[in-house]
Amino acid sequence: PPVDLAQGVPAEPRQVSLIDAGPGVDYRAEMDDWKKNSGDLLSAVGTTLAAATRNTGALALPSDYGKQWTDAITPDVPSQGGDGAHGQGAALSLLLAHGSFSTAVLGTVSSGVYDYERKNAGDGPLWRPRSWEDTNFAGVDSPDGAQISDPLAGIMTALSHNPDAAQNFFDVGNPNAST
Repeated sequence: PPVDLAQGVPAEPRQVSLIDAGPGVDYRAEMDDWKKNSGDLLSAVGTTLAAATRNTGALALPSDYGKQWTDAITPDVPSQGGDGAHGQGAALSLLLAHGSFSTAVLGTVSSGVYDYERKNAGDGPLWRPRSWEDTNFAGVDSPDGAQISDPLAGIMTALSHNPDAAQNFFDVGNPNAST
């Protein structure tokens, strides 16, 4: 399930543990290794998942697989009364940003998360509380060290890898667009 996949995304950059390591540590080399390994992991897992979404017949993923991803990206965290893990949605969006996911799965996820965001936009900050515990970042970091909170950014990157899904997403209201 997508929730389990989110747990495999590196949640803390190596720079935190390197800073705590003290003098004598070659920060640059260690950080470069972390960036490469983290990027390679995201690419390998994301590409594999994307390929799996294109399977058919006995190898096809469940028909509600896209909805499973949407549900795993959007849950409230415990401080909001939910059971989602901090950074879970952001972690999954990093995986989506790699590979070319099927039009059906990507369409369900992109529309589902976007609709969720629009529905809940007036309730205050939407994604930040899901990646922060009090004043501590508890989300995920991209290989370049950026703190990721908003999953829609990774979803937009995923759409850039699938022109049909992107056209369907951005062509809302067009009677010729498939949804």
